[in-house]
Amino acid sequence: MKKIVHHGILLFISISVLILLMIYSVSATNSTENGNVVDAQTESAAWTSSYVFIVNERNGNCFFYNGDDSLVTGNTLSDYDANYSYFEWYLQDEGNNQYSIRFYGNPQYVLSYMMYEGNLCVCVDQIAPGSSLTNKQKWTLDYVSNTGIVGASNATRIKNVDNGQYIFGRDDGGLRLLSNPGNYPDALMWFIDTSKQSNQNVLKTFTVNYNRWIDVNANQEITVTTVPRNAYKTSFPKDYVITSLDTSIVRVENSGDTLSLRGVSTGSTSIDIKHKYSGATYRVPIAVGQIINNGIYQISNIGSGKFIDVEGPSKEVGAMIQEWELHRESQQRWRIYYEGNGYYSIKSRYSGLYMAVNSPSFMIGVGIIQVDTLSDAALWKIIPTTQGNYAIIPKCSENSKYCLASQSSSVDGQNLWQYSYSDDFNYYDEWYIELYAANYFYSTDIGIYQDSNYHIMNVETGRYLNLGHPTNSSMQFFVYTSENSNNYRSKWKLNLYSTSSNVNNYRFSNDYFENQYLDISGSLFTIVADSTQTFEIRRVNYKPYEGTYLIMCNGDYLYEDTETNSVQLTSSISPACFWSFRIAMDDPKFYLFYFSNFTHGTYDAIEGYSFTPYDFIAKSDDSALTAYNALDEASIFVFRGHGDAGHISFGESSLYSYGSNSSNRYSLSTFGENALARLSIALFLGCSTGVKPQAGLSLQEVTFEKGAHFALGTFDTSITYHANSFVQQLV
Repeated sequence: MKKIVHHGILLFISISVLILLMIYSVSATNSTENGNVVDAQTESAAWTSSYVFIVNERNGNCFFYNGDDSLVTGNTLSDYDANYSYFEWYLQDEGNNQYSIRFYGNPQYVLSYMMYEGNLCVCVDQIAPGSSLTNKQKWTLDYVSNTGIVGASNATRIKNVDNGQYIFGRDDGGLRLLSNPGNYPDALMWFIDTSKQSNQNVLKTFTVNYNRWIDVNANQEITVTTVPRNAYKTSFPKDYVITSLDTSIVRVENSGDTLSLRGVSTGSTSIDIKHKYSGATYRVPIAVGQIINNGIYQISNIGSGKFIDVEGPSKEVGAMIQEWELHRESQQRWRIYYEGNGYYSIKSRYSGLYMAVNSPSFMIGVGIIQVDTLSDAALWKIIPTTQGNYAIIPKCSENSKYCLASQSSSVDGQNLWQYSYSDDFNYYDEWYIELYAANYFYSTDIGIYQDSNYHIMNVETGRYLNLGHPTNSSMQFFVYTSENSNNYRSKWKLNLYSTSSNVNNYRFSNDYFENQYLDISGSLFTIVADSTQTFEIRRVNYKPYEGTYLIMCNGDYLYEDTETNSVQLTSSISPACFWSFRIAMDDPKFYLFYFSNFTHGTYDAIEGYSFTPYDFIAKSDDSALTAYNALDEASIFVFRGHGDAGHISFGESSLYSYGSNSSNRYSLSTFGENALARLSIALFLGCSTGVKPQAGLSLQEVTFEKGAHFALGTFDTSITYHANSFVQQLV
């Protein structure tokens, strides 16, 4: 869900308690705090001594009345710099949290409404002094907190007592009564400005004018538009502080009179623009270069939760593009390809046709179809939104600020359309783009050994799978995540249970209980004796998650719920679905083998070194038999000394990678399968230890083959100084 939080500069005028309630908010997108205000419906007072300006949040227009007729319209203060009296109103408390809104120039003119050209329009009624007001002439002032509307966290909705409808500020200046603002909820929001506009105009809000995409090594100018336009101390960029959240992606370049953004490297970040005097802040997202890698994706709407789909499904040109619940068929898979200059093509994996705006048309509400040729209607900009989602904007309608949108329906099969983008709380014009799962994995050889214990860490949070204590009378042990990995409950072992369609199905056993396996109970995971619940493990082959794993159960993905620290299943891949398997070492030991007559005292200080958390054992001039026995009980095994292709030399003999005769009695080839599974790292820092002999494997190859998780040998001559330095950095 979107969360938009606002920061207000509260202008206090101590004429009454109610004025505190109606304080306008100097607001801006994605700032960091809320002002402390009281709900306007809980307080009342008389507004009799000071006028106010009533300013629309969406367009900055103010209530305006010039006496020509009875209609009240919206105009900007800057159009009437010489005479603000047309904009001046005061609010009279009429009791029961109801108010009359009176024209300051003549308090017998009170705000009301009338039918005009088929619409309920705001007007003024002239009343006799001391006469009673009708409900048409009374209003409630509904303070709205956390609206989710840009700039409106401390705004007010003005509702008529007679019909319960709100004043809606049209961009063309019209003021109407509506119960439903449609796609423009911010047009219902009003700032009650209690400041006297004399020689200076206090900033109400400002908008940032810029392109959300920029190429690497390119510049674009950025400007702001203030409300009111002649607001005090708002010269740009002089009166603002502009900061890039990541200067490795975007750099701010200020030349004095102009400000530009410089694309440094591919990626996305945000720019903070803060007005020095009011504190109003905008945080605006920006993308540099190709932010979506070429690949196959599923695209879901944030508002509806449904996925982009081909109607039918059809392979015909002109078929409509719709949205549907996730079903994993190819009509919901889309190949996104970067075509350059910030534009992408989006091609259906089912039909091979491109997603495009119909016609193309520059009108709102035009449908989305599939076509066989690329044009401006089939090229799309994919740009980040303020909430970290994406807006998908067709090139043909880019200047009109139209975008790909859902029709705000929860019904499967609803066609997508082109609609105006609005950075508000409905989310139907924002999208989540995720790689199709097939892109994430390769082969069933996942590189995880069945006989080894692992800590399974969530890549997103750094927390480990743990077995909790019983939480109910049935003594169920539920699985959760924890920062603690130093106990038996956090150790898990994979057991191959079955293989079908070239897919290996595993069971997870916990080191704390014998023959107890991971199982699902409702929406939570627990352990069950001899459970047959299996999991598919997919090794990820896609940056930035390359080398991590997806754990699948019944077609869904295991993920960590960060709010409850529980482990659950989801149908969509997110960062919380990626896991790392880390070897769990019991009584970890560090063995360092070297020739003392070959080190020239380099390792004198290492003797007896406490290598936490390892038991550190340094061996000098020991026999190959000692090293042979240490390999299968070491956590880290390091040799530094003489070596050759296929073997390392010790004081008494040699340790070979091959052969079984008496001269090669210390041969790794005689080790059992996975005998070195507990060995996390083996380093053979001797000459040519990474080179294959004429027969057999190299030392690091056979070490890895026998279950070690990492083995390294040198390709050529190993210099003593370099080997010493390597080990010193290691320990």
